Amino acid sequence: MEAAREELLVLHGTWSSAGAGAGGRVVVWAESSGSDGRGEGADVGGARAYARQAPIEVLEELLGHLLSSPGKKGGGGLARVAERVEIHVRIPSTEDGEPIPSPHLTGGAAGEPAGLLPFTVTGFALRPASAPRTLASIQSGRWDYREGIHYVVGDDLAFWSAAARFLLSLLSRQRFIPSMVRAEDGYVARWRLVLSDESDVDRLSTLIRAMPPAARAGSDGDARTALMEFLEETADSTIREWLSRSRVARELSGRLYEDGAGVAWYRGLTSTSPWMGRGDGLMGRRLQELYAGVEEWSSEVEPSRGDALRTCFRLEPPDPGNPSSGWRLRYLLQSTEDPSLIVDAEDVWRGRLGAVRAAEDARQRLLRDLGKASRLCGAIARTLESPTPSHARLTNDEAYSFLRNDAWLLKESGFGVFIPTMERAKPRLRLLLRPRTSGREGGMFGLRAVVDFDWKVAVGDAVIDEEEFMEIASLKQPLALIRGKWVELEDVERVRRIIEAYRDRGGIPVEEALRLAAEGAEGEGYVEEVEGEGWTGALLRALRSKDSAGVRPPPPGLAASLRPYQLRGYSWLSLMGEVGLGAILADDMGLGKTVQAIAYILGRGRGPSLIICPTSIVGNWRRELERFAPSLSVMVHHGPSRLSGEEFAEEARRHSIVLSTYSLLPRDIDALSRVEWDVVVLDEAQNVKNPWTKQAQAARKLRARHRVALTGTPVENRLSELWSIMDFLNPGYLGSQREFRRNFELPIERYNDHSRARVLHRLVEPFVLRRRKDDRDVIDDLPDKFEAKVYVNLTVEQATLYQGFVDEVMEEIEGSSGMRRRGLVLKAITRLKQLCDHPSLFLSESHPRLEGRSGKLDRLTEMLEEVLEEGGRALIFTQYVEMGRMLRDHVQRRFGRGVSFLHGGVPRRERDEMVASFQREDSDVDVLVVSLRAGGLGLNLTGANYVFHFDRWWNPAVEDQATDRAYRIGQRKDVQVYKFVSSGTLEERIDALLESKRGLADRIIGKGEAWITELSDEELRGLLELRDEGEGAEVSG
Repeated sequence: MEAAREELLVLHGTWSSAGAGAGGRVVVWAESSGSDGRGEGADVGGARAYARQAPIEVLEELLGHLLSSPGKKGGGGLARVAERVEIHVRIPSTEDGEPIPSPHLTGGAAGEPAGLLPFTVTGFALRPASAPRTLASIQSGRWDYREGIHYVVGDDLAFWSAAARFLLSLLSRQRFIPSMVRAEDGYVARWRLVLSDESDVDRLSTLIRAMPPAARAGSDGDARTALMEFLEETADSTIREWLSRSRVARELSGRLYEDGAGVAWYRGLTSTSPWMGRGDGLMGRRLQELYAGVEEWSSEVEPSRGDALRTCFRLEPPDPGNPSSGWRLRYLLQSTEDPSLIVDAEDVWRGRLGAVRAAEDARQRLLRDLGKASRLCGAIARTLESPTPSHARLTNDEAYSFLRNDAWLLKESGFGVFIPTMERAKPRLRLLLRPRTSGREGGMFGLRAVVDFDWKVAVGDAVIDEEEFMEIASLKQPLALIRGKWVELEDVERVRRIIEAYRDRGGIPVEEALRLAAEGAEGEGYVEEVEGEGWTGALLRALRSKDSAGVRPPPPGLAASLRPYQLRGYSWLSLMGEVGLGAILADDMGLGKTVQAIAYILGRGRGPSLIICPTSIVGNWRRELERFAPSLSVMVHHGPSRLSGEEFAEEARRHSIVLSTYSLLPRDIDALSRVEWDVVVLDEAQNVKNPWTKQAQAARKLRARHRVALTGTPVENRLSELWSIMDFLNPGYLGSQREFRRNFELPIERYNDHSRARVLHRLVEPFVLRRRKDDRDVIDDLPDKFEAKVYVNLTVEQATLYQGFVDEVMEEIEGSSGMRRRGLVLKAITRLKQLCDHPSLFLSESHPRLEGRSGKLDRLTEMLEEVLEEGGRALIFTQYVEMGRMLRDHVQRRFGRGVSFLHGGVPRRERDEMVASFQREDSDVDVLVVSLRAGGLGLNLTGANYVFHFDRWWNPAVEDQATDRAYRIGQRKDVQVYKFVSSGTLEERIDALLESKRGLADRIIGKGEAWITELSDEELRGLLELRDEGEGAEVSG
C-alpha cells in the first residue's frame, strides 16, 4: 500500500510597483507541487498564467489561517490586511519558454535558466498599513498545514519578513520625521524615515545585498529601489494609519477650523489622505512658504555632510577634590578629514587654530552651529549672550539631563559629543540568606522556608552596604560620586522602596529569592546575586552548579559499572535529594536514565520508593531492578488482584520499591497516597505534561520526601507542559498555573519575549540535568555500540489471539509426528512471531488499522519520536515484507518524514539508489525499513545511528550482521541498537535462553529455529504459552 501523495506549497512575496493600486505593495502568492506545471496557462494581459501557481482558494484559506487575528475567521482576517490582485512576475525559464519551478519543488535539480520571462500570478497584495506586522509575523521554515499539505516560506517572502522587522524597529524607535512633497499640481504630506544611525545604515545595506531576485520580480527597479520604495510607502501608510485611529489626533483635528497651510499639513499627516492643496492661488503661496520652512527644518534635524569642520561638545565632570565646582560643557571644532585635530572654542576666538585649516571662517561656523545647537540644549542657549562663548556651566541635574536627552539630540543633528567615562548603573541588590534553623530542612520546605536576610548594593564596580545606599538615595541626585567615580544612577527610588518593603516583611521565602535573582540576571529585576549560609548555602550551590555534587562512589550493592557521566548523574540526583529539590533527569535515549535512578534509590535506602511508568515498560523496570539492584525487594502494583487501601500501604512499606503505571495512578491514588514515599520517580514523565489530566492531578497528590522525573525529551518545548512537570517536582515554585500563564506562557509563546524566556530558563535549568550523545564530555564515555532490549506488552487483542492460537495449534501438534509435526511447530512459531509484531500481520488483513493494536508498534512510535526530534536517523529491521510495508506507511503518516522500504523484491538498481539516497547527509529520508534477509549483508548504511530490530531472528549472528550495516567503518556517530521482545511470549523465553547460554548459542541454535522442533510436547507448550508474569504481568488495552 503506497502512501498518499503529499502536497507542498511554496509561499512567495514579491514587490510589485504596478498593478496593485497607488504605490507599490508586497504581493503574496504560492506555487504548488500538486501541478506538474506542463502546458501553457491562459494568456492574461500579454503574459501567460503561471501553471504551477496554487489555486487562489487554497492560498486564501492558508493566508487566512496564517494572518487572521486570534478568534477571527480566516477570510475576514485576510480581507482586513490584503486584497486579491493579478500581477506580472519575471520567472527564470528554459530556452523553450517553460518556467522553472522554485528549488523547493525541484530540489535544486532543474538546471540553469536561459532567461527571465513574464508570467501572470494571482495573489494577495498586502495593504501598506498592515504589511509590517503581517510580514513580521511570518516565520521561515517548513510547516504542516493540514493532513497531506505542507507549506514552506520562500526566500523572497522571508526577505520581506526581515525587511518588515527592520521597519518596525525604526518605527518603534521613532526614526521618522514629518515632511512635505511637491507634487505636479500641489503638495502632499509625508512621513519620512531618518536613516542616520550607523547601525541602521549597515542593516539597510545588508538587506539590499541579501535581497533575492524573486523578491522584486514584480518591479523594474534594482534592489535598493525596491527596498526603499517598500520602506517609504509602508512607513508613511503605517504612521498615518496609527494617527488616524488616535482619539487625541482626531479631536485636535476637529478643533482646527482655519484653512491655513499648517492645518492642512497636520491633517495630511494624521489622516488617510495626504493631500494638502493645490500649488496656485493664495493657499498655494502659503503652502510654498511652509514647504521652504519644512525643508530648512529637516536639514537641521538631519546631519549635514561634506563640511570640513564639525562643532563638538565635551562634558567634563567636577573636580574630584571639589565636587561643588559643577559640570562644564566645552565647545570645540573638529576636522572632518582628520578627527584627531580638535581646537577649543577659546582658541578659535583667539585665532589659534593650529593645524586645523578650513576654507570657511571657523568663527562664523562655530557661531552658526551654536545657534543651531541652542534650540536643542537650553544650557548652550544661555551662553550666547557672550560674543565669544566657549563653554556652559551645568548643575548636577542639568548634566544628567544633557546625558539623557540633549547629547542624543545633538548627535542626531550631526554634532560631535564627548562624554566622560561614566557608568550608567542600576543599583543591583545582593541578598544574603541566613537560615533561622541550624539544620537543613528536608523536602520542599527547603525552598518554601522563610529565612532572614541582609542586603548589599552593587553600583557599577563598587559594593556598598544598605546604610550607605539609603543615604545616597535620600539626596535624590541622578549623578553620584561613589568610591571616587561618577555614576549615573537609574531607578534609585524603586530600589529604595524594595529594600524598605522587605524590611517591613522581616523575612523572605527561599523560592522567592531565587525568582528575584533569575529576573535580575536578565535585567528585569534588581537582585543580581543570592548567597546563603548553612543549609541555604548548600541548596544554592546545588542550583548554581551541577558540578557541586562532585563524583560520588556508586552505592554498595549496585550490580553495574557506571560510566563517568552516569556517576555524575547519580551524584547529582543524590545532592538534589539531600537538599530537597525535585529533579528532572533528561538524558538522551540510550544514556542509561534507568540505571542512574536505580543507583540513586539504592544509595538512599530510606524506605519504600514508588516508580510510575507506562504500562508497556513495567516488565523492563522489574528486570532492570533485578539485574542492577538484586538486594531491593520489588512489588508490582498492577492487575485485577492488586491490593488496595491500608492493606496495600502495609504491603508497600515492606518493600524497597513499588512499581505501578500511569493508568492506575488516578484510579488508585487513595491507596498510593496513604504511603509517604522516600522517592517518587515518574518515568516517561511526558505522561503528566498536561496539567488537566487525571494522571497529572493524581501525581501531585503523592506524598514523598523527594521527587524525580525521567524523560528523554527536553521539557522546555511547550510551556504549559513544563509547568505541569515542575509543579509535580517542586510545587508552587513557578507559581500557580494562572500566574505562570501570565508571567511566562503568554509573553513567550504569543509575543516571543526572549527576556522572559531567559528568565524561565534560569529558573528551570538548575533542576534539569540533560546530556546529549553529541556532547564532547559524554561521547568519550559512550561505547561505539550500545545495545539494549526493549520489553513490550501485548495488547488485549494480541493476548486473546495469542492464547487462542496456542491452544488450537497444540492440539494439532500433539496428534502428529515426524515431518508433519516439525512443519506444524515451525509454522506455529512464525505465526506467533507475526502476532507479536501486529495482529494485522497474523490475520492477513488487506486494509489494516495500525495504531493502538500492537505493543511493539506503539513503543517504536514513542522511541522514533525522540530519535527524529534530536535529528537522528534510523534503520528498522523486520523479517516480514508485509510488516515492513505497514511500518513504512505508519511512519510516513505519523511523522510526515521520508521513509524507504528495502526488501528482496526491490530491483538492484532501485535498491542501489535507495541506499545512496539514505547515505547522503542532505537526504530527506530519515527512516529506512529493511527486511532482515535483504539488508543483512552487503550494505553500507552508516547514515543511521539508531537500529531497531522489530522482530527477532534466533541466530545472534544474523542480527549482528544486520546491525553492522550501520556499525561499520565510516560510521561517525555512536550506534544505539534496540531489540524488541514481547513480554510473556515465546520471544521472551527464547531470548532468556540465548542470554543464559550465550557461549553455546552458535552450537545449539546456529541453524536458526529448527532446534525448537526437537522439543517435547510439554517443553513446547511451556515455550509457546502466554504467561502472566505475576508481579510484572502487563496487558495494555
